[in-house]
Amino acid sequence: MNKFPYIEIERKTDILALAAFLMAFGGVLMQGYHLVRGAQLTLFAPEQVMLIFYQYHPEDTQKYIRIGARVAYANSGHTGHNAVVQKETVSFTLGGQTYNQVWQSVHKFKGTEARVEDEIISEAKPEPIQAGNAISREIYFAPHKLRCAKKQSKQKCDEGVNYLTKESFINLLSDVEQLEFTFSSKIFDQPDPIKVSCSIDVDFELISKLAAFGSAAPNCWPLDV
Repeated sequence: MNKFPYIEIERKTDILALAAFLMAFGGVLMQGYHLVRGAQLTLFAPEQVMLIFYQYHPEDTQKYIRIGARVAYANSGHTGHNAVVQKETVSFTLGGQTYNQVWQSVHKFKGTEARVEDEIISEAKPEPIQAGNAISREIYFAPHKLRCAKKQSKQKCDEGVNYLTKESFINLLSDVEQLEFTFSSKIFDQPDPIKVSCSIDVDFELISKLAAFGSAAPNCWPLDV
C-alpha cells in the first residue's frame, strides 16, 4: 500500500465512480418504472349497501329496487399520475338473471329505525383522483334501459330487464341466503375497469324490513373478485 499509493487511489476512485453510476442508473430505472406504472387505483368494498324501493312516476304504482353504497378509492401512483373515474356501476344476480345499475347521483344516506332516508348532494359525474390521495362518496345507483335493435323480439332483448319490482325482488331474495354485489369502475384512458365485490346475509329480518318499510341497509362483507 505504501509502495504503490497511486494504485490505491485509483481503486477508490473507480469504486466511487461505480457507486455514483449505479445510483444514477437506479434513479433512471425508478423514474421509468413510475412512468410506466402510472396511476394505481384501489377500489374499496363498501361496508353497507342501501336497498331502496323507488317509485319513478306517481302514475306508476310499481316500485323498483335501487342500490346505494359508499364508493371509495385510493391512488398510490407516483406524483403527477392522476386518474379520472369515468363511470361506476353495480350488478347482482337473482333467479339466474344479472341486473345492472349505473351511477346517477351523490347522496347522503341516513338510516333510521324504520327506513333509509336520503338527501341528494349532486349529480354523479367524472371524478379526478390526485396521486397520493383518496376519495369517498355515497353513490345512488339506478337501472337503465338497454338499447335493443328495432327488429329484436323481447325474448332476445328486453330493454327493461334491469328494472326489478319490489314484489319480484323480495320473492327472489327469499330463495337465497346471501346476495353478492359487484361494484365496477371505468377509469378514463384505461382499458379494463376495476372491480370489488361484497355480500349481504339474507334472513327473515331483512326481508320483513324491506316488505314493511321499503328499504334496508344491511352490512356487506368483502369478497375477492
